[in-house]
Amino acid sequence: MNTDQEWARELFERSRQGEEPAWIADHAEMMRTGQRRNRVRALAASGSVLATAAVVAAVGIGVAGGVDRKAPEPAPGTSVAPPTKTVAAKAVADPAKVLDYADFSGFSTKDGKGNAGGFFNNYYIAVSTTTARDTMRLLSTLDPALGHIARTAPIGDRVRLVPDTDPMAQDMASLNATVLWTESGLPASALQSAKATAPTGTLLVSYVDAAGENPVGKATCITDGDTNTDLLHPVKTSANGWMDTAQWGPCTKSTLPDGSTLLSATKSYGPYVVTDVARRFPGTGGEVVLEWHNYADIPQVPTAGEPMAPPQPDPRRLLSGNPVAPDKLVAALSDAGLTPPLTPEPVTAPSNTPLQPFSFGPGWKADPAGSHGSTAALTVENGCVYEQHTVATKQPIDSFTGTTPSGIQADATASVDIMAAGSGPHWMDDLRQHGTGGCDTAAYRFSLDTMSPVPAGTGDDAFIENWYGQDRVTIFIRFGDDIMRVDVSASAQNQHAFTQADKAWFVDLATKIAARVDGKS
Repeated sequence: MNTDQEWARELFERSRQGEEPAWIADHAEMMRTGQRRNRVRALAASGSVLATAAVVAAVGIGVAGGVDRKAPEPAPGTSVAPPTKTVAAKAVADPAKVLDYADFSGFSTKDGKGNAGGFFNNYYIAVSTTTARDTMRLLSTLDPALGHIARTAPIGDRVRLVPDTDPMAQDMASLNATVLWTESGLPASALQSAKATAPTGTLLVSYVDAAGENPVGKATCITDGDTNTDLLHPVKTSANGWMDTAQWGPCTKSTLPDGSTLLSATKSYGPYVVTDVARRFPGTGGEVVLEWHNYADIPQVPTAGEPMAPPQPDPRRLLSGNPVAPDKLVAALSDAGLTPPLTPEPVTAPSNTPLQPFSFGPGWKADPAGSHGSTAALTVENGCVYEQHTVATKQPIDSFTGTTPSGIQADATASVDIMAAGSGPHWMDDLRQHGTGGCDTAAYRFSLDTMSPVPAGTGDDAFIENWYGQDRVTIFIRFGDDIMRVDVSASAQNQHAFTQADKAWFVDLATKIAARVDGKS
């Protein structure tokens, strides 16, 4: 795919023809970029595109309480409260009917096979017993009679209700569902039509395993929600760039009795409201996120040769008031009956890579809870292109945490993309070509990305990419056909956070890594 606009157009055509899913993200790539929900959200919030992606199926199996779910493991120095099996009785709709109300269409897998073409020829999106039960608990809290939850029309066999022990259920790294709120009683198919005018709310439900989330306490609600594509009052900043004049309110954090952390934030513009609430379970328990819009967007219709405007509210489709207020979302995610989503991955120690905590400096530590998954594709992205090139051999991804020389709390991930023999120089040139400038999108101004040089002799080739407005830099170093990638991101969003001292530190870090690989240190 070439651009975000062409991506949407491709998606529309593929979905209409029944080929590929709405969007399948590689688990490792989501970990590296920290943008695990952007494309899912951009799709789900767009009525015209969403209508083509209703890939859900009903499977006649019994769905009861969560069983056969491996208990989450505690991160070092922490403990995990056992899931509450006995909770106060509450009316909960039948979990076996979850596919009648929730459209599960965005997902990723732990082993990366979700990236493969023809995925649905051999596999399926697995909605486990636990996920089905918890989804219906959430919906029953928000709308006890489900009178406002639009009914979907399950089709095909791409989404299946399965036991927690199902192999595909255990391989789900993230799972995203769209739920539509109706005042008219219309079904989802009518509300998703490009010609629809009925007031409609949108609830996005995201389940993420521990490897895909940011460490608790190291990110603001907005960083976690990453809702840069939810523009309530978009203003054009360049030929293809947009920003939102609506600002997020304060981030509210609290701790639940089981040790879960609850984060919430809201932004509004006039009557339009977006609220993000996330519950992060202790240790490797993972995360559940609810994002609510009290409106539906103006349908996005791609036009050949024209940039597509970002999703924005349709005045005709604004609900009466805000029926799902922030306190309702907080109450839903505070439910003691909810259990950690998805199957946790085992916590592993950092691999024996050239990059170790001491490489970063004093006080840096390995982050075992974030060291999951493996490389699956070399990613080239600058807003104009989004390419994923399969690696020859998968390698582990390691995570670290610490502070930069200027005192900024930061997270880092390190991985090596092993490419086919003789192709390393080509792929490094491709990365370099797209490392400066690019095409602005609703979320990011890629046109302002820059590159920093590193001393000659740092590996076979090296440079540093500075991602404008993302509080992130990426160090690329090539050793033959192996390309090491080190991403360093500010834990909390603070545009232009890194100082000159930090930038000098990035260069020093690159030379230290190369020296270790070359056996010179």
